[in-house]
Amino acid sequence: MRTRIFTLIAIVTILLPSLALAHPGHGTSDGYNLMHYLTSPMHLISVLLVVGASALAIRYAKSSRKQEN
Repeated sequence: MRTRIFTLIAIVTILLPSLALAHPGHGTSDGYNLMHYLTSPMHLISVLLVVGASALAIRYAKSSRKQEN
């Protein structure tokens, strides 16, 4: 069961950023470069949430493996 939950979390973490693909016409830089995501607070929060969720998922997976051994 834990493997399925972890797999679901991993898939959602990977696929959700594609829904937030930037579009041209807003901000001070192109909508498709890294600086756009790092200088726009709305995008930066999304990036930080994805990075944080990924870090928690990796940490959870490592701790689960240690408990199994």
